[in-house]
Amino acid sequence: MGDHLKNTREWIRHSSNKDDGNNAEKTHFFGHHEEEDHEHMLFTKEELTNPKELAKAMKVKIPLYVPIFNWIKSYSKEDLIGDILSSITVATMLVPQGLAYAVLAGLPAIYGLYSGWLPLVIYSFMGGCKQLAVGPEALLSVLLGSILGGYTTPPEDMTLNDYLVSIALTLALLVGIVSFLFGICQFGFLGGILSRWVLSGFINAVALIIAISQLDSLLGVRTGGGGHTSDTTHGSTSTSISGSTISSMSEVLTETSTHHPGPYEKFWTAITNLQDSDKTTVILSAGCVVFLVGMRFFKQFLVKKMGWKNAKYIPEILLTVILTCVITAVFGLDRECVNTSDHDENKCVEQGSGVSVLRYVKGGFPTVGFPSFQANTIQELLPQAFLIVIVGFVEATAVSKGLATKHNYQINSNRELVAFGVANILGSIFGSYPVFSSIPRTSIQDMAGSRTCLSGFITSCLLLITCLFLTRLFYYLPYCAMASIIFVAAFGLIEVHEAMFLWKTRSWGDLIQFSIALLATFIFEVEVGILISVGMCIFLVLKHSSSPHVYSVLGRVPGTNRFKDVAKFPEAEPIEGILLVRIDEVLYFANIGQFKQLLSEIERMMDRSTNVTGSGSTPLQSIIINVVNIPVMDASALLTIEEMVTAYHKRNVKVAFVQMSEKIKESFKQSGLYDIVTPQFIFDSNYEAVSFLEQSINYSNNNDSRQVNLNMPQSDQSYDDLNNNEVGGFDQPSSSSSSRFNNQNFLNKNNDNNNNNNNNNNDNNINDDDYQNSYNNNNNNGGGAILSDGLKLEDYSEPESDEFIQSSNQKSKK
Repeated sequence: MGDHLKNTREWIRHSSNKDDGNNAEKTHFFGHHEEEDHEHMLFTKEELTNPKELAKAMKVKIPLYVPIFNWIKSYSKEDLIGDILSSITVATMLVPQGLAYAVLAGLPAIYGLYSGWLPLVIYSFMGGCKQLAVGPEALLSVLLGSILGGYTTPPEDMTLNDYLVSIALTLALLVGIVSFLFGICQFGFLGGILSRWVLSGFINAVALIIAISQLDSLLGVRTGGGGHTSDTTHGSTSTSISGSTISSMSEVLTETSTHHPGPYEKFWTAITNLQDSDKTTVILSAGCVVFLVGMRFFKQFLVKKMGWKNAKYIPEILLTVILTCVITAVFGLDRECVNTSDHDENKCVEQGSGVSVLRYVKGGFPTVGFPSFQANTIQELLPQAFLIVIVGFVEATAVSKGLATKHNYQINSNRELVAFGVANILGSIFGSYPVFSSIPRTSIQDMAGSRTCLSGFITSCLLLITCLFLTRLFYYLPYCAMASIIFVAAFGLIEVHEAMFLWKTRSWGDLIQFSIALLATFIFEVEVGILISVGMCIFLVLKHSSSPHVYSVLGRVPGTNRFKDVAKFPEAEPIEGILLVRIDEVLYFANIGQFKQLLSEIERMMDRSTNVTGSGSTPLQSIIINVVNIPVMDASALLTIEEMVTAYHKRNVKVAFVQMSEKIKESFKQSGLYDIVTPQFIFDSNYEAVSFLEQSINYSNNNDSRQVNLNMPQSDQSYDDLNNNEVGGFDQPSSSSSSRFNNQNFLNKNNDNNNNNNNNNNDNNINDDDYQNSYNNNNNNGGGAILSDGLKLEDYSEPESDEFIQSSNQKSKK
């Protein structure tokens, strides 16, 4: 083996290793099919026009999208007990969280309960994850609050609170429509579009933003003359702001300025106004945070050390709400409320020192009706709806698929999108803002023993009872208590170990993605962070799709007839004058250009490593392309391959294809490429192709003076001319025979060489051993791949006797 082949192998190995790193966690964007989803919700034209066919289709398809009809038949008493216990546990967590998250989003507190009611009912009927807790959660609440921050000027006939509610419900309607259409159009692959590390960086940044946004409420920061106005008719708060001081959780939504302070500005404002903090509020906030965190460790101690497994069900969040309400009411810690309206006894301004409380929360059944909106509002909110669907669905998919694996059942991403879509559409009519899943409540629901989706229905019933009859119990609920709940939940989302893992493993590319998503979200607005994060993931997907690992260059293992990837197997040696390439990706419009470029780069490397002959001919004389891993090609790939083959023919470079599936072969025939390549240069194995082309190269080199044109002929007639006149000791293949080994002298010489390789006869020569199953799947030959000698793949061995010659000749005669 010459030095040039060694240099070529090193270059190939170096390039392949770089590419392997980029493709370690490759996400297929184009041509992806949901693995278990072959049903479509859309009915065919025949079904829509024929009532009987439509009835049959509905009978089959409705249970697919309303799975309760399937599992309710086998519902048991044990399932009911588990669902009831888990529902009570989750409800005790959802009620205070719903109130807190609604305020975090800048909405009246009651809308947090509305958002956890009807969507839970819908998902119980249509959802596929039995343990998933649907409803308001911190991440989407802060996203909603950031969006609503741009709507501070209501129409003349609406109050600010009503205007914000209208915007939030309109956004929920759009989110539902987008999610529903994504599910119908089979866009379930969106659940994997965001890289884990990009999503982790984004969530960490949002968690920091949430935590910092609660500092003002935790510290009770107020200016001396500032008053806290409570419009308890809607259960909301507005703020009288003096200077630049922030005095409530929803100030960003009520501030008339168009500038919305970032997290660093909020942090600096809270720190510089510490002298104005309320001591009672600080003490109560610290007590809440210590209690919530301490209870988590205490529960772990009871479970692990004391063996009390039921300790994990202790509702520390509900206990926090109850204790703070009781303490505030008993000790009179709430601020003085001064009435400012003769028409509304609940309209007041808080004055003096003390703790700001929720006061009256208007309960009752939500107002039913579509949200009022204008055309320009739809245009403004539609991009936000797309972003919320992507972020919410990615988070929900990650959780639900993990639970499905844990409990041994299947989740269909497309149907989950439909379920979330319907939940948000109907939820918007009943007062719900955009919701997906909550990771903390899902974890609690799973640990509490949820057996089916009916647990969500029971939770929704408990929530509705709270909305109708129990809202007055939250009169003395301090804002600092809700801020403490959110603050602790936000820190639970921060995953420092993710960044540490990337640092320890020296995964610099992933660490850069993590850092960009984190910094972009933290420094700029949350929407900007989403755009950058999603845009970066799409860029990475497109980059990986358009730069595939297609150049697995195969070389012969010395002393054998086996061909291995030279980048992974140092003993494999490139073949003199022949480039054997296995394509490892589906070729389509986005990556076919890269494949063409890679072949050119490898050829240039071979050219630089080889002494060019006096005639100026290229060292590359033949190219073999193994297409075992390609089930289909699109029109762009076929046209580009045709251009490549034609260009190589003009340079007297032969191009052969190996292990072509019937689908690819049919595409070649329909496009005319089959006639350009010719059937004689389509082989069943690497060994067959290499043997034929090596003999062709040797004959050409030994007969330069005769100027025999051994280039790929364009018709069967040209092969007949070669066979009848020029070839001599080596027969060119003819269209009447599928065998490439008709010349007895060549076969005898070939068998003599093969007799030296008896120890390797049982190895598969098609390509790497790892790709044997792929070949079986891609070729429609029934019981295994059929090779040129009539033997099946599983019992194939390299030819080493006259039996192979006889088999080939018999096949040729047939």
